[in-house]
Amino acid sequence: MIDETLTLLHPLCDAEGAECVVIDSSEGRLAEIERRHPWVRWIAFEGPFGRKVTIPHQRNAGVRAANAPLVAFCDAGGVPDPRWLHEMRAALERRPEAAFCGPLSSVDSVLSHTSNDLDRDAPVFIGITANMGFRRSAFDAAGGFDERFDYGSDTDFGWQLNDTGTPLLCADTAWMGMRWGDTSRSFSRARSYGRATVKLLRKHPSRAPKYLRLYPDLIAYPLWVMGMAFALPLALVSWWIPFMWMGILAVPILKNIRHGQLGAFLVTKLYRAVVTIGAILRAPIPAHNPVLFIPRNEENPYLGHLERGLKHAGVEVALLPKRAFRGASLLALSLPLSLLWRRVRGLKVVHLHWTYGFSYPWAPRSVPLLRRIPRGLFALTILSSRAVGVRWVYSAHNVLPHRPVFDDDVAARKFLLTHLDGLITLTPAGAALLATTFDIPLPRTTFIPEGPPTVPPGPGRAVARGRWGISGDRHALVMFGHLDEYKRADFVLDSLLELTSPPPLSVVLAGSVSSSRYKEGLEQRASALREVGIDVILDIRQLSDDDIGSLLEAADGAIFAFSSMMNSTSLRMAASAGAAVIASDLPAFATIPGLIRFDPASATGLCAAVREAATATAESAATRRAALATWLASPSWDEVGWQTRRVYHEAMG
Repeated sequence: MIDETLTLLHPLCDAEGAECVVIDSSEGRLAEIERRHPWVRWIAFEGPFGRKVTIPHQRNAGVRAANAPLVAFCDAGGVPDPRWLHEMRAALERRPEAAFCGPLSSVDSVLSHTSNDLDRDAPVFIGITANMGFRRSAFDAAGGFDERFDYGSDTDFGWQLNDTGTPLLCADTAWMGMRWGDTSRSFSRARSYGRATVKLLRKHPSRAPKYLRLYPDLIAYPLWVMGMAFALPLALVSWWIPFMWMGILAVPILKNIRHGQLGAFLVTKLYRAVVTIGAILRAPIPAHNPVLFIPRNEENPYLGHLERGLKHAGVEVALLPKRAFRGASLLALSLPLSLLWRRVRGLKVVHLHWTYGFSYPWAPRSVPLLRRIPRGLFALTILSSRAVGVRWVYSAHNVLPHRPVFDDDVAARKFLLTHLDGLITLTPAGAALLATTFDIPLPRTTFIPEGPPTVPPGPGRAVARGRWGISGDRHALVMFGHLDEYKRADFVLDSLLELTSPPPLSVVLAGSVSSSRYKEGLEQRASALREVGIDVILDIRQLSDDDIGSLLEAADGAIFAFSSMMNSTSLRMAASAGAAVIASDLPAFATIPGLIRFDPASATGLCAAVREAATATAESAATRRAALATWLASPSWDEVGWQTRRVYHEAMG
């Protein structure tokens, strides 16, 4: 139908010197029609993720893309009168303070009547963009089409025009025919308009009396359907009550007895009534964003950056409330039911990042049964939500949790990887590492690196070094964040004991440690290093953003001694701050330029890397920083957002 409409519009636009803008959300399905109409300005459109209907978004995009101050709207399937565009333009120029709708007649369906066939300049109550014209200035004043609507945003827009001082009037000579389609399309419109009516009247309650006087069937049929729901059970008392109530339908039947499709007409009205009742019942239920991040993690900046990138890509993200994490047990217990309720409200995708929120901190490891409960609830959460249509996407930040979560983290991770709709790895080697570790076929996997990190500002290098107790003549190397076994701070300190004739060094270990035994071991190693002239500063606590900013400003280099790793946000932050990055030679870091690499199993190799960093010339250090800066710049977080959106789209099939 759009092909026919464009063919009819071509001479009209030529005669008026008008451009024709098509906003196409078909994802390429209309490419052949686009090719046949090179005179049209064709704009591919991708609306907000999770929205099946993007009509108001497309309308807004079309107006904002238009070059002219006067805008006329028609729909695919429109059959414009040969003078339609001329008459619409004439009306807008005759009454610059007004907007207009022209008469809209059905070309092919007796189920649709002619709309807005009024006297010239008569007020139009129901605006229909299948035949509408207005000034761009009026559109801006009204705030455009309300994107919270699926259908009915044109009627809402007409009311907004009136409310902002632009009357919507009838352009009586600007006629437009409309191919409404077959009976099945009429049923589809009945469903859409039934929902739209409820939304319109909730937003504009003061207009409800006039609206319902104009269309009394919008309340009469729903009332009849609800009455029938009460009448049917009463048949147990008196069999004739439902039949008497059925008899009320004789009124609309007799009124429309000459209708060409009386049966379809009546069924359409009743169907719309049922949809309207459903929309009324659903109206108080708050909508949910289409994507939910699990878990909420305000320590790691990754999620905040990703959330903003997704917003730029048209994806709204929800986070679990903070109270759910006061006890991880509450999350694990409530999440299966919570996801079912969120699905009813519009949730489509769960994006899992880490599993630690599913643990029971109070469950003793000495009681195997209790330790198995969290893993069972984890599986139940995934299976129950997927059963109702929620898709699961997992970003593999690590191979296994850095700290134990379940009684068997390997089994939990295997279950997760075999029940996913999409998998994201942050490094090219990530998928291979997962497949090798767990020896299972992986779901569809997409490599999406992190965007540029944000390093909290520091107080100035001199102040920062003083704050951390670093002498001015020493080369400062830092390790920071969660200083648990996986970061191998113990290996670093043991290795530095083998450093012969060490340069003046200060080694700062700052961050949290979950094991008191491991912490004691670090303190003992630090004492041994101090005896050989290497200054070791231990600051074991949770770091704030200010702490991290000042630490990286004070640092000359940072050490990352992982033996196995898929990705490190800390490494990216250190590189962004300009520190020399000393890192294990791992597949996950293979594509990163400017690193000082060492064999993760070699203490001698680490010592050589430390010496290289401490004695590097200004020129070589600058070269490494430049290489790292180039690597960090791409992709942007906006690009990451769009790539992640595509993963969601593929996961939904």
